[in-house]
Amino acid sequence: MTKLIYLSAILAVTAAATAADLNVPAHYTTIQEAIDIAVDGDTVIIADGTHTGPGNYNCLILGKNITIKSQNGPANCIIDCQGTSEDRRRAFGTTSEVTIDGFTITNSFGGSSKAISTGQGANLSIKNCILTSQQTYVYDDAPFINISNSSATIENCRIDGNSTGANGINVSYSTLTINNSIITKCDYGIYSGGSDSSLWAVSCHI
Repeated sequence: MTKLIYLSAILAVTAAATAADLNVPAHYTTIQEAIDIAVDGDTVIIADGTHTGPGNYNCLILGKNITIKSQNGPANCIIDCQGTSEDRRRAFGTTSEVTIDGFTITNSFGGSSKAISTGQGANLSIKNCILTSQQTYVYDDAPFINISNSSATIENCRIDGNSTGANGINVSYSTLTINNSIITKCDYGIYSGGSDSSLWAVSCHI
């Protein structure tokens, strides 16, 4: 039993020691480049500034469990998707266990793209983020955040200003926990499209 505990401790220390911080743009030119290099346990750290252009929108996190965070919070780190009706864009899409922490995400364009979306089996955590100024087609219910066949936790976030009054968050066949967050200027704050979805909201203004 003692040997088993000792081995577990060694493995835990080894995993912690091998986790790396990947800095954008100091070490990697774009967010997607850093994501592609990252392995389980790594943290992609985005420097202050407004991040635009290819590799800084439509970022995909597939098959790896990582954290993507800003250096100094959402007031200082902006992902501007610069989406249009001809070029629909989102910030992040994932089917993995991912934490997104400390960004302002703006100017995504709806339809098939949302500011942040999940696919089959994702476990997503969004913390300390501001999602604002999403554009979408009239009568399109494209939300800022789309949670599909996944689980998600949203904490200390503000979702504000979907251009056509579409939804803040869509939840389909998923589990969502949202804490200490605000959703305003959307048609539905949270819309559930699947009877098998579960929702817990604590200390929120929706």
